Amino acid sequence: MNKIMIDEQLEGIRIDQYMALLLGDYSRSVIQAWIEDGKILVNDKTTKRNYRLKESDVVSYEITEKDTTIQPIKMDLDIVYEDEHLMVVNKPKGLIVHPSPSTLNQATLVHGLLAHTSHLSDLNGELRPVLFIVLIKIHQVY
Repeated sequence: MNKIMIDEQLEGIRIDQYMALLLGDYSRSVIQAWIEDGKILVNDKTTKRNYRLKESDVVSYEITEKDTTIQPIKMDLDIVYEDEHLMVVNKPKGLIVHPSPSTLNQATLVHGLLAHTSHLSDLNGELRPVLFIVLIKIHQVY
């Protein structure tokens, strides 16, 4: 576990802001989730993300790569259609589509899709040969 003693120059800075500066590869929202999960401690105790550091506080943390990896979670997906290029899924109400730092290990549609297929593409950046279409029912059909 990494430990850092806070000096007077850092006094008054929020723990989440300090850790985001220290661990520049991670977003502040990821850092905040780690604080809430108890992966970042102040004086060996859990703290709130808006805690303001004090001189002589000891910040301890242990961050591993698996903390940011989305793991497949097997779930019962309502797959309407699937071929080698396209999948249509009936997403149930209330199911989160994509994990956030605070829901990284909760079942989301992305977790279920990763368990179902190894060919799930990332839509960030340039256009990929994958298209997600969201169909929204406006009126109840009788």
